[in-house]
Amino acid sequence: MRLDEISHDVVWAKDPLGQTLKSAEFEARFSDGSTRQVKIRALPGRFFLKGGLYGGLKGWSHGDDKGKLHTEYEVWELGDPETRRLVRTLAIT
Repeated sequence: MRLDEISHDVVWAKDPLGQTLKSAEFEARFSDGSTRQVKIRALPGRFFLKGGLYGGLKGWSHGDDKGKLHTEYEVWELGDPETRRLVRTLAIT
């Protein structure tokens, strides 16, 4: 059985400070005429690539050498709009 086609319907939450998935539905059509559906419901947990310095943050990028045995951490209050502007997804400028 071969996958012939896949369609999707993605719903984004109204979030001016990032790309937040609300839900999605996918339908796969196979060569024998059968279909399969996958439904996704987004949960409140989130991750931010900028936490790993992907895309750069505060002058540093992922993989930069900060020196031998350097450790550091931050705590982000994600309910704060200024924090969200800083760490939002990479696709938004």
